[in-house]
Amino acid sequence: MSTKKHIVDYLSETRNRGGSDLHITGDAPPACRINGTLEALADHDISPDEAKELVLGVLSESQRARLEEDLELDFSISIKDIGRFRANAHYVRGSIEGAFRYIPTEIPELAQLGHGPTVSDLCSLRQGLILVTGVTGAGKTTTIASMIQKILRERS
Repeated sequence: MSTKKHIVDYLSETRNRGGSDLHITGDAPPACRINGTLEALADHDISPDEAKELVLGVLSESQRARLEEDLELDFSISIKDIGRFRANAHYVRGSIEGAFRYIPTEIPELAQLGHGPTVSDLCSLRQGLILVTGVTGAGKTTTIASMIQKILRERS
């Protein structure tokens, strides 16, 4: 029986630890982001070939071809009993790396995200453009999903 880990094992461990992201990089241990801090999921580095195998293992043939052509690929995966992840595979110095971000199945209310009445009031606007900006991991996608949920609930 092989003791070799599959990407699903690392994604599961990331979620079990309460992590938001999994990072697969050659010459480093797989790591998960917990409350903004990267924590190693293994006590040893994985090789660039192992990182490549882990990342390519979740891609279809057409996705692999697009990665090879564009040198990066955005995709999503769903794993039963673990969750859905938004992911990016990319080349760094000729090696394939991957980043996987957990997407919660439940959309939180705006107040749960710490937004006050001003953001909530934006959802009642009937025209105009609303820009939601911020750094990676700031909660833009979750905020937009929460706003859409509020609009749909109030206008249905």
